Amino acid sequence: QDIPSQQRHNLLREHIWKGHPLGQNPVGTTESIQAITQQDLISYHSRFFSPNNSILVVTGNIDRSKALDLAWQNMGDLPTSVQKHNIVGAPNYLATSRVNIEERNINQTHLLMAFSSKGIGRSSAKLPEAQILTRVISNHIFHRFVYELGISYAAGGYSWLLRSNGCLVASAEVKGDNTEEAVNRLVEGISQLDIDEQKLEEAKAGVLSDTFLNLADTDDYAQFIGEQQLFTNA
Repeated sequence: QDIPSQQRHNLLREHIWKGHPLGQNPVGTTESIQAITQQDLISYHSRFFSPNNSILVVTGNIDRSKALDLAWQNMGDLPTSVQKHNIVGAPNYLATSRVNIEERNINQTHLLMAFSSKGIGRSSAKLPEAQILTRVISNHIFHRFVYELGISYAAGGYSWLLRSNGCLVASAEVKGDNTEEAVNRLVEGISQLDIDEQKLEEAKAGVLSDTFLNLADTDDYAQFIGEQQLFTNA
């Protein structure tokens, strides 16, 4: 909460997914953390850390058969959890208001503008469209705020997608004196966004470049494979 760039994401989460478990800060609150007991941790571990609730991904310079042997040797005798997990539905945009403001006596203003993905998530066939649109928004906001207006030191956009829902987010960090102009320009930049062929091709190239670059790293590739299992059962 003491880091504004992180706190804005906490506020966004709480605002748009209010009443849903994902609307809660994953770190918890001071009260909830202090209330955790040893038995709470033991129960949580036995419930979730089990073979039938796990995905093992191995990438890099390793022999497949050796990896399987090591997995069986180290984890083959782990007990299976018999506890049932509660199934929680996907969150919907639940905010009762369109604006959420937290005032602080600091020199910067951190802005986020979020839009529901309307059911498009990590398992959706339309995921590439959401990724490309996010890149178009990010490129546009970055060039507008940093290069053209010169009022921001960090601006852009990102997608915050779950399995079957989520949101697209535009962001900007500005000095406090530029807050009003930044809000107006952010709204203007999104509402009047013109997606021409050049912007589209630049966005596609950016998404492809990030994809290939991430897959070249074994850590990122392992995460990618794990996500495919979680989100699509592929």
